[in-house]
Amino acid sequence: MTRSQKIILFTALALIIILYALMNSLRQNEKLPTVKNRKDFSPKTEVEITNPIAVIPKRDGFIDTQNWPVYRGEDLGFEIRYPTGWGIKRLYSVYAKDEIVFLIFSPVPYDFSAGISILNTPFEKVVESESSKNLISTEKINIGELGSVLQITRANSYDEDVSFVFQHGNYTYVMRSSSDLGRAMLATLTFI
Repeated sequence: MTRSQKIILFTALALIIILYALMNSLRQNEKLPTVKNRKDFSPKTEVEITNPIAVIPKRDGFIDTQNWPVYRGEDLGFEIRYPTGWGIKRLYSVYAKDEIVFLIFSPVPYDFSAGISILNTPFEKVVESESSKNLISTEKINIGELGSVLQITRANSYDEDVSFVFQHGNYTYVMRSSSDLGRAMLATLTFI
């Protein structure tokens, strides 16, 4: 490779990195199309958990959410309970322009998680996307205050992958997690 080709390649790589950083910065600085501006970021809790399954105790076959902490997203307009000892990360997608925010709830160390996406995408398109690969079943279920929620179950390499899709106002919400955990968490979701 000649010296001028190396310079061109280095310049192109530098431009790509700068554009990526700029896009990420713009994405984080844009305002949510909700009533309030996002000023507070969720707490990022780092805790040591030796047995993550123990943080999801069951009572009479159901996950007990009564003593779980509450995540309150004033700017997102809802609150939801999540398992004790789990951390929360709030991410903004650079790739999915219609995704407003992605909240991920997980134990530390990270073994598994539950996540909620808030999208500016029509409900039907989200359902089509969520059920496009390895679909096992789609069924409507009722979950607490949310009412009718579409549960989409897909096969993956080691287990089943579940998405719960519902609409509130102008937004489509998707929670991805195991079926039991997703139902338990969504049953605690309230709009504020």
